[in-house]
Amino acid sequence: LTDGQRIDVKREMSALTQKIAVRTIFGVDTPADSEAMGRAMDVAQMEIGKEFAGLGALLPDWVPTPGRARIRKAAAVIDAEVRRVVARHRGGEEERPDLLSRLLTAVDESGTHLSDEEIRDEAVTLYIGGHETTSTTLVWAWYLLARNPRVRDALAEELDRVLGDREPGFEDYAQLPYAQAVVKETLRLFP
Repeated sequence: LTDGQRIDVKREMSALTQKIAVRTIFGVDTPADSEAMGRAMDVAQMEIGKEFAGLGALLPDWVPTPGRARIRKAAAVIDAEVRRVVARHRGGEEERPDLLSRLLTAVDESGTHLSDEEIRDEAVTLYIGGHETTSTTLVWAWYLLARNPRVRDALAEELDRVLGDREPGFEDYAQLPYAQAVVKETLRLFP
């Protein structure tokens, strides 16, 4: 980065949380897979929001609108991607540390496994529930850190001390109380 260079923090945080969500839920690491899924999810979320906020909410479901056509197209892409990933998971022998693998092995009280459609619905719900909310929280956190250099510096010191040059893992959570406080304060101010 250069001094004065502008960064679209919302776009960057959205892309970051999208990749993390796709990897965590679906176990997909390749950029092409996560980008196709992410683009389709973004289109679906945006168009659904427009439908609810606009006149589309007043129209019966059977009335075709351009937004509904885009939602159907995005849903078809999402469905195809999830089915492909589910098939790949079912065919694999190795244990994967993702949520999709857990959904594939989950059983209800009667011992029945989830159907592929139920797995898809759960995975998409987890994605939508986690991606946008996390992205928005990160955007507000960056805003607050930019306005509070003392807090930013204390957070950077904790991250350097605990993580050094490595990426964080779940096992680091308890060692990052200041980072936890930053997130909690962000959510308190911007719920």
